[in-house]
Amino acid sequence: MKLTKILMLASFLLVCLAPLVNAELDLSEELSTEEEEALDNAMSPVAKVYRGIKYATGIIAPLGFLIAGVLFMVSGGNSSLRSTAKVIVSTVVIGVIVIIAGPYLLEFLGL
Repeated sequence: MKLTKILMLASFLLVCLAPLVNAELDLSEELSTEEEEALDNAMSPVAKVYRGIKYATGIIAPLGFLIAGVLFMVSGGNSSLRSTAKVIVSTVVIGVIVIIAGPYLLEFLGL
């Protein structure tokens, strides 16, 4: 419960402060070669983490679908197992969409 409150507060601050930070940046200037190299060096660990998350998603998502399929098939008349399988499938689909669409959304927003 306490972690949820902290995460909500952090999200609220991020949403409120993002326009202020964006207003301070002058994005009309072109980056010099040294600045581009520094940015590439700073972003390379982030890119590695993102690639790792994509690989993990490629492994975990099919397993989630497999588990949900097995639960759905063996549920028989048990509506609880059937609803659990549906929740697993919807969670996996939403997770994959967020992971795939994240970079495109950031690029669209200009971040």
